[in-house]
Amino acid sequence: MNRDLDEIHRLQNCLESTKSSYRIPPTTKEESKHWYEGLGEGKYCLVCFRKNTILGYLHFKAYRLPFPCLKFEEIIVDMNKEPNKAADALINAVKEFRDRYAYNKIFAQSPENSTPIIEALERQGFKKTGAIKAYFFIDDHYVDMELREHP
Repeated sequence: MNRDLDEIHRLQNCLESTKSSYRIPPTTKEESKHWYEGLGEGKYCLVCFRKNTILGYLHFKAYRLPFPCLKFEEIIVDMNKEPNKAADALINAVKEFRDRYAYNKIFAQSPENSTPIIEALERQGFKKTGAIKAYFFIDDHYVDMELREHP
């Protein structure tokens, strides 16, 4: 757990990651630990590893009836370590989660400039449903958020 938490902290503060996150670096270790402990009760995190290094993670929320759906809370992939493979693996895993537990839809949001995430969503069949102007603060400026859903 401590090693995983260190890797999550590294990824949350990595300047070379493509992010869909409300967190603005630098994130303290205590904030990362609080985030990690908050998982559960309808909040889940899927992580893509290569050996002991985290390539990316997808934090999502599962809503119950009357509208059973999944919603991305954040997705982060390391741009230096196979970002396309990590994004594809994470999105495929959440689709399998949806199928296994009979959820209806998956809603995703990500910055329009997060190319590996956007391309992975397109490859996995997510359709663009809209955008919100200047939603994410990344690299010292605001970027638009893209909204997508599957199926």
